[in-house]
Amino acid sequence: MTEPTLEQLLDEAQKYGRIHLHQTRDGDFSVTITFNTIDHVELEASSGYNHKTPRLAVMAAIEKAVVIVESMKQATAVDTGPTQDLLSIRERVRKCLTFKK
Repeated sequence: MTEPTLEQLLDEAQKYGRIHLHQTRDGDFSVTITFNTIDHVELEASSGYNHKTPRLAVMAAIEKAVVIVESMKQATAVDTGPTQDLLSIRERVRKCLTFKK
């Protein structure tokens, strides 16, 4: 199997969000993927600053993005019932306040 090209890696990284490529004064590269999320929430996967090529930096950022996504999948196994109950109460209170206007 051949190694993916930089273009292929960038295409893959864009599936997660916006890509920020940075080169340090020392010539090393870093990549940050800013996830596509809800308004006012920012989530990033960063490669770190020690990569000798943009390709290696993109690969490292994708690996971090995958770890984040997998951890989110595991988090959904957590019982969110109490949180959902609180959100439901908040929504009912909001409707009551709106209705009284």
